[in-house]
Amino acid sequence: MGRHRVAMTEVLRREAEQRGAVLGARHAAQGQANEHSRQQQRPAARAIVAAREAGAASLRSSDGRAGASVRDERDWRMDPITGGVMPAAQDAAAARWRAADGSAGARGSGPAGLAAAAHAASAQMGARSGEAEEMTRRREARMEHIAETRPVMREDVNMTARQQARVEERLAGRDDIMDGIREGRRDAMACTLSESTNAGIDSAVRMWLEFCAVRGRDPWAFGQLEEDALPRPSQLMEEDEAFCDFAVYVCNNPRVKGKASLLGKTSGQYVGRVMTWYEGRLTPARRPGGGGSFAGANSALGHVLRRTLKGLRKLHPSNPKKGRKTAVLRRHMTGIRRQLDLSDKFEAMVWAFVCTAWQGGRRSGELVRGKARKGPWDPKRDMHRGRVSLERDDEGRPARVVVALAPDKTDVTGEEGHEALLPWSAAAEINAAAAISRMLAADPTEQGVALERVPLFRDTRPGREGKAMTYGSMMLVVKRLLVGAGMTAEEAGGHSFRRGCATSLQHVGASDATSRAVGIWGSNSMHGYMDVTCGGAMERAMLAMAEVDARVRPAASGRGID
Repeated sequence: MGRHRVAMTEVLRREAEQRGAVLGARHAAQGQANEHSRQQQRPAARAIVAAREAGAASLRSSDGRAGASVRDERDWRMDPITGGVMPAAQDAAAARWRAADGSAGARGSGPAGLAAAAHAASAQMGARSGEAEEMTRRREARMEHIAETRPVMREDVNMTARQQARVEERLAGRDDIMDGIREGRRDAMACTLSESTNAGIDSAVRMWLEFCAVRGRDPWAFGQLEEDALPRPSQLMEEDEAFCDFAVYVCNNPRVKGKASLLGKTSGQYVGRVMTWYEGRLTPARRPGGGGSFAGANSALGHVLRRTLKGLRKLHPSNPKKGRKTAVLRRHMTGIRRQLDLSDKFEAMVWAFVCTAWQGGRRSGELVRGKARKGPWDPKRDMHRGRVSLERDDEGRPARVVVALAPDKTDVTGEEGHEALLPWSAAAEINAAAAISRMLAADPTEQGVALERVPLFRDTRPGREGKAMTYGSMMLVVKRLLVGAGMTAEEAGGHSFRRGCATSLQHVGASDATSRAVGIWGSNSMHGYMDVTCGGAMERAMLAMAEVDARVRPAASGRGID
């Protein structure tokens, strides 16, 4: 037994030396790889390392039990990697080690096996090192290209001497300059809203000032924050409570005599308008209240306000028939035509107005001065005869009349240049282009007067002196004509013509794209203007369903396209 122990000790010593030599060779090869390759080891490399560690642990475990497990030399097996011996019990671990290391083919013993293993490890690490070097080279090339092509900002840009002198001069009046900037911001925000919206905001703010006086709240300090401060949740909830009370106050205190209450949706409009007003005057700019500030869909902020407004709409609902004007159809237009004498220049003007509003799908406030317009007549904001032009075809015959519309609520600045294209037809009973030409012939522009100074639709009745027709004066005449054409006074309104245009286009089967182009609708909101007609496109499509036997093509998705 002592002889066996001495032999065992010598074997273990040689095995350790050989193992150290192998590890040294592998560490030397691995040192040739760059830092990126060492950090980004491949899965195979990680598996090799794990197998080596498992094998080494197994060897260490078997070494510790050498005296107990070894009975004679037949219990030992030759290690094909190191050339040494190992317990037979660890033969399976050694096999796994050889498979992971990729050197199972080197089944020699002694120095030959060791050399083969070292050569395989060196080749593997060399390939990895070459790949890493190629990746590094490509990355460096990309970075060099980016550095060469990237625009470089100049660092030596400074104010000129004139600018510096101007700055020193204006620092003395800095407060006035900043006040002008703040006022300009308020004016800019106001210009983003239409005149009718601004008029609605003014009305809502007056109601708010009245409410604040009754509630005992300072409206000028409401919602104001300290510089660079953010509103606290408690403040937002307090602001919402104030708006809730204001909404109820609006409903319960209508300014129109004889009304018990206002509509619930009207109170919501008043609240939104007051929020918009504060957004333009608060510093920093924000909408007070949780409902319009930082509240999310499931947040407690704004929840009370949303529920209050919803409840008011249920308590004070609107009449679905009231406020919804009836669409003007062809029979109404012919009824208006029968009531007019087109030889009279005033009635010719009225006929041109209703034809343009109906066939061109225009809002009444776009053709004449809107009810929210204030101040003197302005050719930049109002319709004049310089905005009308006649286009002819290749043979010189009238083709269409083009009306360049004045800035409206969808084109506040007038930069988009909205135009109403009115096709010409002298034979048609209803034709806007021919009606405008007849109006201009019956009431020609005075000699020497610029077209830009003459309103497109002007009042020629005695004592009016050619003043521009306003929305109110035109609607008095138009509503009387609509009632004479078969409508009731509640059904008739200025928006009836735009509604009638959308409905009639749907009836004749016009596509959505065509309808949007005619009425200059920016979205599918035109669908809200379309009433269902008898015998129209919808009914024709539904009747056609009963006459056609459709065949369905089998499809994997269950859906198909005609």
